[in-house]
Amino acid sequence: HHRTLERVSELDWKVIDDLLPMKTTGKHFYRVHWLIADGSHKVEGYNLDVTYPPVKLRITLSTNAGSSEIQLIRAGELIFGKTPDLVNFGWYSPTYGEKIPALSFRMSAESAHAVQFITSIHFDDGKSHHASSR
Repeated sequence: HHRTLERVSELDWKVIDDLLPMKTTGKHFYRVHWLIADGSHKVEGYNLDVTYPPVKLRITLSTNAGSSEIQLIRAGELIFGKTPDLVNFGWYSPTYGEKIPALSFRMSAESAHAVQFITSIHFDDGKSHHASSR
């Protein structure tokens, strides 16, 4: 596994995860998993939009694998995707014995080759960031 973090702009980041198989034969199962603070949320395609007024967050997942699956799990319940509920996902535990709902946003892929996941993160603070407005 090799991870690269790139600051694209003041409010945009890109995380690139390159995953290599340990064995050279057969298909391998890969997954990128992000745990995100709970908020008003919506999934469209490969995008997760989360609102924490007045800030908005958009996370976009992509991969070079031929096929992939997106899941969103909150507090152990599947919100989006095809896999059955995963009761241990979608929680944040700041201390022993405490569970707070969170969002688990995951992309899974199968491939016989190396896989690259790209996570694009965009923050929208509600302010204009155009050069002409400065």
